[in-house]
Amino acid sequence: MKNILFIILFLPFVLSAQRTVFTDTLTKYCLLEHLGLTANDTIPTVALDTTTVLNCSGYGIKTITDLASFSKLRSIDLSYNALQDVTILASLTDLRYANLSNNLLKSIDVLAFPESDTLTLVVGGNYIRDFSLFRNNTFSIFTLIGTQNQRDTNPTIRLNYLKAIPDTNNCNSFKIKYAGWTNSNATPMIKLGNGTQVNGIADGFTHTLNYSYSNAGNYVISFSIGDSIKKDTVQSELLSVPTILYRNDSLISSYLTGNQWFYNGVLMDSIKTYL
Repeated sequence: MKNILFIILFLPFVLSAQRTVFTDTLTKYCLLEHLGLTANDTIPTVALDTTTVLNCSGYGIKTITDLASFSKLRSIDLSYNALQDVTILASLTDLRYANLSNNLLKSIDVLAFPESDTLTLVVGGNYIRDFSLFRNNTFSIFTLIGTQNQRDTNPTIRLNYLKAIPDTNNCNSFKIKYAGWTNSNATPMIKLGNGTQVNGIADGFTHTLNYSYSNAGNYVISFSIGDSIKKDTVQSELLSVPTILYRNDSLISSYLTGNQWFYNGVLMDSIKTYL
């Protein structure tokens, strides 16, 4: 009986880390530099799951489809590229900051982003003509930087906000600028902090309410739609009535600055012209 010799060769077997394939070479180069790798290296998939901050400014990137895999990304700088679409960023639920300035964006659907009170978008230096930043019955959930700084147009900006601007000539008078939007039956309400409240307008565009306080003090102004409230604080000083004296063909006020003189209701440039 012949003996049969079986020779079993145990060849070395090495399991390499799982790799990922990038569709955009420039985005790949950005991540390679971020990881301290060379252009000939491959990028392990684990890097996509652990990267939270990424600076891809000035790479000439045209598409960011690959960023959909960066599940933990919280901050990204995409300024000075050639982007025309950043829709994919809305899929990044952990994203809190994105610099999109100086690209080729003509629109941005910010309402597609996850609802967060801390999301900041830098959008200056693009070609965006319309910013509509509304959610049903809520105030703006974004901090937008550079909305007015667009390259070829003054965009329409519809925000939910409240801002009180003091009148420089009257310490108790304020211009209350507000904007809000709602698709429900909730009545927008402006409370002026002294027991006075008026109905607001919720059409998404800016409106101005002029109001003067009769007493000095700090007043918290609020603009509310349903359960959503935006607040600002104003300080009314109420200066006393000045004492006016007539001496040597001149009118003299007890206030050294801030005086305006009128003659028959017309602002006077020179008192002596009228005397």
